[in-house]
Amino acid sequence: MRGSRARGDADRLAALLTPRPTSAALAFDGVELVPGTEREAVLHRWVQDRIVALPEWNQLIEHEYLLGPEGFSLLDDARLTACTRTWRASACCA
Repeated sequence: MRGSRARGDADRLAALLTPRPTSAALAFDGVELVPGTEREAVLHRWVQDRIVALPEWNQLIEHEYLLGPEGFSLLDDARLTACTRTWRASACCA
């Protein structure tokens, strides 16, 4: 009984995975499985498609943030928060 239950679990898990042959084939939708040799390419695509492509990204990274005696200005604090929120929202497992 135990072996058949494990096989059933493995079958259900396999049904959730979408195999992709390369990082170029990723849709970034659901659970996609690529070969381990594609790890760097997946990370590169993720950063380009999900981070760098954001309309406000260049403004966020090109802005000069000044740390004064009282910390960052309210505007700079909001920009830095947006920056870190963008990175957190784009977290993925490789």
